[in-house]
Amino acid sequence: MCCQIFTKLNDRPDIICKVFKIKLDELLKDLKNESIFGKPKAIVYTVEFQKCGLPHCHILLFIQQSEKTRSSHDIEQHISAEIPDEQMQPKLYKLVQKFMVHDPCGVLNVSNPCMVNEKCSKFYPMAFCERTLIDNAGFPKYKRPDNGHTMNKKNVDVDNRYIVPYNAALLLKYSCHINVEYTCQTSTIKYLFKLFGFEIQFKEPNIICLPFHLPNEQNVLYEDHQLLENVIESATAKDSMFMGWMKANKEFEVACNLTFAELPSYFVWDKQGHLWRPWKQGHTFANILSVDGVAFYTYKEACYALGLLQDDKEFIDAINEASSWVSPFYIRRLFAMLLMSNNIVCPDVVWQQCWKHCADDVLYDKR
Repeated sequence: MCCQIFTKLNDRPDIICKVFKIKLDELLKDLKNESIFGKPKAIVYTVEFQKCGLPHCHILLFIQQSEKTRSSHDIEQHISAEIPDEQMQPKLYKLVQKFMVHDPCGVLNVSNPCMVNEKCSKFYPMAFCERTLIDNAGFPKYKRPDNGHTMNKKNVDVDNRYIVPYNAALLLKYSCHINVEYTCQTSTIKYLFKLFGFEIQFKEPNIICLPFHLPNEQNVLYEDHQLLENVIESATAKDSMFMGWMKANKEFEVACNLTFAELPSYFVWDKQGHLWRPWKQGHTFANILSVDGVAFYTYKEACYALGLLQDDKEFIDAINEASSWVSPFYIRRLFAMLLMSNNIVCPDVVWQQCWKHCADDVLYDKR
């Protein structure tokens, strides 16, 4: 008897998905129950998967107008961003420590994944705040008192500024990361666009800024911490879009007849190479059907010619093997079943290799 040991969560995606679905259904049932946040009039959610394969869910809850949160005091009844008292609420304290603390970042850990340009992309640590406030735009600043409460996370003592907002009842029941936020109308609309995956910017036709300058007076972008020598060296090694247009005039005959403003209609700016490249000619359906000058009738045949699909050797071998112990009648049925399954890439090739096995009894039947 073989016993297989799984040491990582993503070793068993089947169990992960089943447990996640059970928890999600139970959570939605709790949210529909008006005892937590009030009676909802609508719920929108989407499930996403992290790079490591673990699922998580974004949920937007619309509360009935009569029960909607209206004051900072109401928000504090449902959402907390504080470290609970370890003596009074030991279980909640451990859950917050395990699931609801943003990993130390900033001066505490400059290498944390959230750090972008030496700043936390999630805006931690937050500022201390003695009570929950709602700004003029309707966005909340949660209560984070400077009361001396701390907890240890990754061998670093953190305070209320690193706590991710949570609901105590949900955290105690589900024992997992559940970030709860109050949203105003503006943030709700933005969140809906995120849930549905809609683009929030659109330009037609595409617009590109074409900066021009006098000799050696191009704009140079640099970070505050960069050395001046490195900035100058980098700037002299890279052409601006305006200088790239001049080089394109030398390299491409078509560019000689184009003004700087007309160039983007035929060329694209390569940000990595800092040069203009001609637009690549787009593919047509006829081009896709052609491989090495041979035009195929179906896209499947073209993919087969490109080597993108598996060959039919396994089906040919299966028919040849079966022919040694079953009658031609069953071989024909097997071939028909393979055709109906739509797994054979080139049925005519399989037929040419195996038709004799299907027709072995034809002469016998005619006698």
